[in-house]
Amino acid sequence: MDLSLALLGSLAAAMALDASPDPEPTAPSDDATACEQVEPASDKKMGDKHGRRVCKPDPNAVESLTIEGKQRGQTESELEPEFELNEEEIQALGVNTLGDLVREMMKSAPNARGRNDEPPIILINGQRVTGDMSSIPREAILKGAALREEEALAHGFRADQTVLNYTLKKRFNATTVTNEGQWPVEGGRASSDHQYNLFRIQGAGRTNVTARYHRDSPLFETERGVVRTPLAGAPYDLLGAVVGPGGGEIDPALSVLAGETVTLAAVPASAADGAPDLDDFVAGAGRVAGDGLTASRTLMPRTEQAKLDATYTRSLGGDTTATLSGNLMANNSVSYRGLPGVTLPVPSSSPFSPFANDVTLYRYLDAPEALKARNDTHKVGAALGVTGRKAGWRWTLNGELDRTDTASRTGRGLDVLALRTAIAAGQVNPFAPIPTDLLRLAPRDTTDATATSAKVDLVVNGVLARLPTGDLRATFSGGYDSRRYEAESVRSGVRVDRVLERDRATVAANLQAPLISNDGPLGFLGKLSLNANGRFEDFSDIGGLATVGGGLAWTPVRGLNVSADYSWEEGEPTPQQVNDPVQQIANSLIYDYATGQTAFVTVTSGGNPGLRPDSRQLIKLNINYRPFQKQELRLSANYTATRIDDMIATFPAPSPELEAAFPTRFTRDAQGRLTAFDSRAVNFAHADTEDLRLGLNYSKTWRASKAGASSTTLLVGLNDRWRLRDEVTIHEGMAPLDRLKGASLGQFGNSSRHSVGLNVYLSRSGYTLNAAGFWFSPTRVNAGALTGDLSFKNSPILILGGSLDLGAQKFAKGRPWLKGAKLTASVENVFDGYMHVRDSQGRTPEAYQKPLMNRGSGRSVKLGLRKQF
Repeated sequence: MDLSLALLGSLAAAMALDASPDPEPTAPSDDATACEQVEPASDKKMGDKHGRRVCKPDPNAVESLTIEGKQRGQTESELEPEFELNEEEIQALGVNTLGDLVREMMKSAPNARGRNDEPPIILINGQRVTGDMSSIPREAILKGAALREEEALAHGFRADQTVLNYTLKKRFNATTVTNEGQWPVEGGRASSDHQYNLFRIQGAGRTNVTARYHRDSPLFETERGVVRTPLAGAPYDLLGAVVGPGGGEIDPALSVLAGETVTLAAVPASAADGAPDLDDFVAGAGRVAGDGLTASRTLMPRTEQAKLDATYTRSLGGDTTATLSGNLMANNSVSYRGLPGVTLPVPSSSPFSPFANDVTLYRYLDAPEALKARNDTHKVGAALGVTGRKAGWRWTLNGELDRTDTASRTGRGLDVLALRTAIAAGQVNPFAPIPTDLLRLAPRDTTDATATSAKVDLVVNGVLARLPTGDLRATFSGGYDSRRYEAESVRSGVRVDRVLERDRATVAANLQAPLISNDGPLGFLGKLSLNANGRFEDFSDIGGLATVGGGLAWTPVRGLNVSADYSWEEGEPTPQQVNDPVQQIANSLIYDYATGQTAFVTVTSGGNPGLRPDSRQLIKLNINYRPFQKQELRLSANYTATRIDDMIATFPAPSPELEAAFPTRFTRDAQGRLTAFDSRAVNFAHADTEDLRLGLNYSKTWRASKAGASSTTLLVGLNDRWRLRDEVTIHEGMAPLDRLKGASLGQFGNSSRHSVGLNVYLSRSGYTLNAAGFWFSPTRVNAGALTGDLSFKNSPILILGGSLDLGAQKFAKGRPWLKGAKLTASVENVFDGYMHVRDSQGRTPEAYQKPLMNRGSGRSVKLGLRKQF
C-alpha cells in the first residue's frame, strides 16, 4: 500500500497548492454598455455632483435570474453521476473511439452486480440508442458520465449494469481511417486491425458507417518453447514404439526384455539391402515420447473477423427521431491439436521388419490436419428505433431482427484401414514416412447451429405526479421477443438434432419518489429519494420469472451521495447453455488435481437441457464523496453481498471436490489416468459472495498563462476490489467450498482477495502519455494429499502508452496533409508478467509452464496510425 499512500500524498499536496483564497470581488465598473446610457444635459438630476454621466436602471431588468433545468445530453433522472469527464479529460485518455473510451471508463466504474458480465448500457445524449456506437470518433464527444446502475431502470433495463452516458457535439463531419498492429517481443503471433469510419452529425440527424477487418496469426507451442513430457505408459512416439504380441516379448534371441516397450531410434530406407540390424534400429526404452509435437499444436488459434455496421438517425419532426441500423459480421478461427497417434500391426513376414515376431507399432504421423478444429460464424442483423416526447413523457420504441449461423469442424484423427492393409501386404514400410495417399482423414465431428431472434419493446418514462418534495417519476416498459435455436451435431458418426424455441413477454415498472427535498421542512437532513421496481417475464419453455427491488438514495450534504439497494430476481439459463451442440475436442490440456499429472483429454462441451433457473438476492451499499468543490477528487466505497440459489455455472476444471460431486463427468482408464471430461454447465446448490470496492478518481487541468498555449490535464484512477467472502455449495448437505481458503473450482487458482488497478493519464501540446497497472493477490488450491497444495502468484502487469497528434506539432507547419494524423504506441505487459504456479515441492507443473500461462498476453509492442479527413 506504499504506492497508494504516496499517490494520495501527492494529490493532497497538489490540492493544497490550489487552495488559495478566492480574489476579492471588484466594484462594478461604470460601463455604459452594461446599462441604459443617459446623455449629459442641463438637467442636473441626470448626473452626479461632479457632472459625470451615470446609468439609468432598466425598469425591465431583474437583479438575478436562475434557470433550472437539465443540461443538453443529461438524463432526466435526479441521480448524480458517479463521475464525469469533459472534452479535455477525454482527450487526455488518448482514446480514438467511443468504444475505447468505454473501456477506459469501466476501469473506474466496474460493474458490481451484473449477472453475466454484460457490457455497460450506452446512452447518447441521455437517450437509448439503436445500433453499435462504439466506432464514434473521440473528437465528436463533448463529455462522458458514469451513472449509477439504478439508472438502467429508467431506460427499461435491469438494475445490474453500469450505465455510461455520452453527449455529442451538435455538428460534426469526419472520415477516419485507422491501422493498428501488435507484435509480441518473443515473436510468433501478430495482430492487425484496420478500420474505416464515416461519422456525421447534423442537429438531430446522425450517420455512422464503419467497416473493420481484424486478423490474428496462429501461435504454435514450438514458438514459445513448450515442453511436453509423456504420461507414464503412453506408447506413442514420433519415430515409433513397438511391443510384442499382447505386450509380451519381442525377440528373446535379440536380448530384448519380455514385455518391454521399445522405442525406435532410426528409420530404414527400404528392404533392398535386407533387414536392418536391430542395433541400428532400436534404442533403449525411455525416449521422450511426443518430442517435437509442439510444432503441430497451437497455443492460440488463427482468427479473422470482418464486420460492417451502418446507422442512420433523422428527425421525424418535433421531438421525434428514428434510427435505422444494420450489421454484417463474419468470423473464423482455426486451431491445431497436435499429431494423430495410430496403432499399426506389423507382421513378422514384412520385409521392412527386423523382428522375428509379429509386433504392434505405435507412432505419430505427420498429419496435423487430422486434429484441426475450425469454427465459422456469420451474423446479419437489423434494428429500428423511434423515440419521442408526448405530453411531457418520453417514449422509445425499438425493434430488432438478427440471425447467426455457426459451423464447426473438429478432426477425429486418421482412418488407417487402407494403411494397415498395405502394411500387412508388405507394400509399405511402416517405420518410414507414410505415402500421402494413405493418410486419409477420419470422418470429422461437425456441428451446425442457427439462431434467429425478433424483438420489440416499448419504454415510457416521465412525471407521474407532482409531490411537495418534487416529481414522482415513473418508467413503464413492455416487450416481446421470440428466439429459435436449431442445432445439428454429428459425433463419431452419430447425428443429434436439437431445436429450442423460446418466446418471452416482459412487463416492468419503476418508480422514483423524492421523500425529502433540500428546500422542504426537513431540508436540514439533505435530499432523500426512494426507488421501487418490479419485472415479470413469462417464458414459453420455463414459465414465469420475477424480479423485485428497491433502494434509498441520500445526499446529506453537497458532494456526498449515499445509497442502499436490495433486489431479488430469478434468472433463466441462456439458450446457448441449454441448446448448444455437443462437441468433443480431443487432446485438450488439463491439469488433473487428483493425480498431479498434466493430461491430454477429450473435453465435451455444449448445452445441458436439464439446467434450472437460478434466483439471487443482492444487498448493495454505496458511498460516493467529492470532498472539495474546487477539486475534481472523488472517493467511492461500494459493498455488495450476493446469494445465488441454483447457481448456473460453466463446469469448472477437474478437482477432487467436483469429481466427488459429479463422478459421471469424469472418465479414467484402468490406471486411474483422466481421459475425458464433460464441461457442460450445471446447477450448484448456492453461492455466497461479498465484495468491497474502493475507488479514487482525480482530475486536474492547468490552464495556460499565455494566449494560444496548450493546457495540461492529469487524470488518476485507483481502485481495489476486496473480496470478503466467496463460497460455493455444490450439493445441499455438502460443506461449502471456500475459494478464499484453497477450495478448488478451476484450473487457474481461486478467488483473489484483492484486485488492484492504477491508471494515470497526462495530456499536453498534442500528445498524451498513459500508464496502467494491475495486480491480483496470490491464491492457493488444496489439491489433495497426493499432489499437495498449489500456489498461484500473479506478477504485476504494467502497460505504458502514448499518442502524438502530428498535425498539432511545429513540424506540421507547411504540411497540411499532417492535419488530423495521429500516431499511437504502447508497450503491453512491460515486465512480461504472468501467473506463477508452484506445487508443495516448489516445482511448476507442466500444465502451468510460462508459455501456457502467458499465451498471447506476454510483452508486446503496439503501433497505430490514424488519419481523420
